[in-house]
Amino acid sequence: GGTCRVGDDDVRLVLNARRLAISLDLTACGDVTDLCCMFAARHNTSLQSITLDGCVQLTDEAFVHLGRGAKHATLVAAQGCGKITNAGFGPLARGCKHLKALNLSYCGGVNNETLIVVAKALKQLELFHCAFCTDVTDAGVYALATTCAQSKLRSLDVSFCASLSDD
Repeated sequence: GGTCRVGDDDVRLVLNARRLAISLDLTACGDVTDLCCMFAARHNTSLQSITLDGCVQLTDEAFVHLGRGAKHATLVAAQGCGKITNAGFGPLARGCKHLKALNLSYCGGVNNETLIVVAKALKQLELFHCAFCTDVTDAGVYALATTCAQSKLRSLDVSFCASLSDD
């Protein structure tokens, strides 16, 4: 129990049949790769909610594809996608301008640069979580807070970011 046995081909079949799908939840689907995100971004441009929590095989390429094709996405959750770095976060943030919620908790590639890119690109962002991202420091949170001062950001979770000070 608890592990998804869905792979790229399964997702492709479902999305092919449901081209107007607005939600894709692949939580804990460890067999899903970048190909799945490429297919979803190219063939299901109406996706609004994309949950990839625990999809541990995904790399930057997955987020590059989503940034190019998932233009209507308002939520992306990618907790625990440890192979994704700023080479993926940047294109996602710049391409998915309508994101209101972005959860990158437990993503080891999140750092200060990620927070700056997110703050500059996502003017509609209401929720940003990067808990347990050890490379986030006070400087990154400060940059996010000052850049988002006039934005809609209402929820920020930086809990257990070990490089943050108590100040």
